[in-house]
Amino acid sequence: MIPLLRKNVATVLSAGFTLVGVAALQFGFIVTKVAQAMSYPTCGGATYNPSTEACCNGSIYNMSTEACCGNMAVYTVATQACCGSSFYNLSTEACCVGSTRGPQVYNKNASTCCVSCGEVFPKTGSGGSSGGSSTSGGTSGS
Repeated sequence: MIPLLRKNVATVLSAGFTLVGVAALQFGFIVTKVAQAMSYPTCGGATYNPSTEACCNGSIYNMSTEACCGNMAVYTVATQACCGSSFYNLSTEACCVGSTRGPQVYNKNASTCCVSCGEVFPKTGSGGSSGGSSTSGGTSGS
């Protein structure tokens, strides 16, 4: 009975569940495992593994494929990037870091960024508009 209990406890703990009050005094290993399970951080009410995951505004994300933008939204690093508190599509958009307005997302085919002044301007003859509206579904912090 004892080896079976130990195996089941280890399975429960490795799955990220917190074990409370099960024969803690009889089995020293349980106390150690409970302390380890309880030390994992929580995000949005769920426990996560900080060696592979992180928390962004209540959402757990995989650090190898995703990142947090401005502590507001999770984005996919292979196809998106962060600009201030907005994320954008790397293939069609870019980020212009401005001194007066702050970072702005812009359509890189229709607009250009003045690096020295940090403003977005329409490209000559493109008919595009300036400004930082994102078509990627990014979240704006303003």
